[in-house]
Amino acid sequence: MANKLGAPTIRQGGTDDKYLTEEGVSWVTTLQDMLNKVGNYGLTEDGIFGSKTLAAVKDFQRRAGLTVDGIVGDNTWNALYDFWSSGQALPSAKITPVPSTKITPIPSVELPSALGKLNWTTIGIIAAIGFALFMMFSKSEPEPVRERPRKRSRRRR
Repeated sequence: MANKLGAPTIRQGGTDDKYLTEEGVSWVTTLQDMLNKVGNYGLTEDGIFGSKTLAAVKDFQRRAGLTVDGIVGDNTWNALYDFWSSGQALPSAKITPVPSTKITPIPSVELPSALGKLNWTTIGIIAAIGFALFMMFSKSEPEPVRERPRKRSRRRR
């Protein structure tokens, strides 16, 4: 089956000099342009099928329901052309839910003050602020030890 654009099959490592038509059409740059318009991938349209273009191709293939192989063959070109020409939105990425973990709430502590109930997180934050203030305003060096004044002897002369 030929694709609707008559484009060659291209893969990572391909560059413009390898994939040019007789008319000078750059297929890698065309691919990058179409991916940007269809999926807003933010690719630099430099004509180099590098790792970012490969990641965009694989994401497009996954979101379009195609075989994810990173190779832009007839099926990928056709799907890309269909989305591009119709202005149709590319389906959102499917998010696989992460199995939930049970979250145990932190117990509250009754404080005999106007503060009421505080959880351990709040107490930790207050303690950290207090420690930071203490360190900021405490003297960095201890005061020198003063010698005791000597007692004058009361000798009589």
